[in-house]
Amino acid sequence: MKQITNKEYEEWQKYKPEIVTVPKAIIFR
Repeated sequence: MKQITNKEYEEWQKYKPEIVTVPKAIIFR
């Protein structure tokens, strides 16, 4: 697991568009 940056979050959001209500400092596997 790692903590992603805002830039990574934006990229990740493209692949996980159903998850948009999570905080910017999201932690995921």
